[in-house]
Amino acid sequence: ANGIDPREVEVTTGPKSISQEHTFEKDVADLGKILDVLMELSEKVSRRLRKEGLTGRTITLKIRFSDFQTFTRATTLDVPTNFIEDIYQTCASKIKGFDLSKKHVRLIGVHVSNLAGSSGQICLFESNPSNQGKKEKLHQALGKIKDKFGEKAIKHRDFK
Repeated sequence: ANGIDPREVEVTTGPKSISQEHTFEKDVADLGKILDVLMELSEKVSRRLRKEGLTGRTITLKIRFSDFQTFTRATTLDVPTNFIEDIYQTCASKIKGFDLSKKHVRLIGVHVSNLAGSSGQICLFESNPSNQGKKEKLHQALGKIKDKFGEKAIKHRDFK
């Protein structure tokens, strides 16, 4: 009743979500610049998910305009992921739903939730299951390069 408890505090739950945001110094209307930052954010979120050994099913784009109106758009995937391209493509498809010719962007964010442990198991429904194994090896190699040479050692470009 007095808030006195001799037991140690135990934290048993892991993260519920992983996110990364970027506030532009000046409001931006250039879709190319916005997508470049979106790629960087997707890389950072993917890297943090992988370091924690997690995958996520729900990917959310957060966008704040110069008038401080803030919107979020979420998609829940059938299969959990921590791959950069899955996170990026999901968010990029959402950003194209906004008319950037009328409003400038102040902030952009990427949020992954509905987390689960990364099993490393190949998806049975992948059209080419060896592709998923190749993606996994690619992401592991990218992580090692960034660990050794820093975050800016290698960058992704827009996935088509």
